[in-house]
Amino acid sequence: MKCMDLPVLFEEFFIAPIMQKSGYNIVNTFAYALAALCALFAVWKILEWKKINIGKEFWAGAVGFTFFGSSLRVVIDAVDSGAMANALLVYSASGAQGGNAGAYLGSGCAWFFGGIARWLYPEILNSGIFAYSFLTVSPGMYLAVAGMFFAAMYLEKKMGARYFAGACGAALCAGCVAALLPLMQYFDYGAIIVLGAAAVAALMAFIFKLDRIEYVLPVFAHALDGAATWVSIDIFGPAHSIAYFEQHVFPSAIGEGTPFGYFAFFAIKAVFAAVVVSVIRREEDRRLVLYLLLVILIIGLAPGLRDVLRMVAGT
Repeated sequence: MKCMDLPVLFEEFFIAPIMQKSGYNIVNTFAYALAALCALFAVWKILEWKKINIGKEFWAGAVGFTFFGSSLRVVIDAVDSGAMANALLVYSASGAQGGNAGAYLGSGCAWFFGGIARWLYPEILNSGIFAYSFLTVSPGMYLAVAGMFFAAMYLEKKMGARYFAGACGAALCAGCVAALLPLMQYFDYGAIIVLGAAAVAALMAFIFKLDRIEYVLPVFAHALDGAATWVSIDIFGPAHSIAYFEQHVFPSAIGEGTPFGYFAFFAIKAVFAAVVVSVIRREEDRRLVLYLLLVILIIGLAPGLRDVLRMVAGT
């Protein structure tokens, strides 16, 4: 292979799929996976070197910024799909009575959400910050969010302020969710997914004897991702004429290649997560166990939460 071919290959397998929104391919899937493994190993070594405790405060910070990253991604989806611009037109034209969440929750909420849309949406749409680009989607956006998390953890340690990083992530997430409120209408689907994932996680916990919350949460996160994928593609999308599709290579192969559709992906993902957690908990190094469990939780929670929020907002 000539060196001059490398820019062409990079464009074809990495840049083009992002800009064309065609999803992942086998090449960038393995490349991103390898890069992620190297990054996770490097982070682990840094945590060991700095003797950083991987306890409740670290988990709270990581989960808080995962919520922020997922909700921010849905704001970007809402801008890119035109849903936010359309909502602004509806709320502006109909005053306090228009919109999705307001219609669902009542006239008082319609007035409140209409105010959010008319005040905030022009700022979001005109800023250009939330436009679809290499820096606002995976992997660019998640690298930026990870950097913000570690910066917050550094400040937390410097100031001696417990749960500072977690509070920062939660506050940023709350801002993103507030921006999405005028779009939200399909709360019933979101509730079904969360309750279904919780039920499956409880079943896995019973079968695999997962008796600690740090064992159950990663399984719940992956059950949430699986349930959201199944419901959005096989049920919600066709019912509401929204063409969702699975962007990742292996989940797509399972969902499209079996007669059970994406329910098979949901089931396999939940069982696989439970098996992995069962294996990891046997490790004697408790810090390593907590680190790996947190990584598994984030890998499931980030896409799962994004899918749920996106579906509830109808974007």
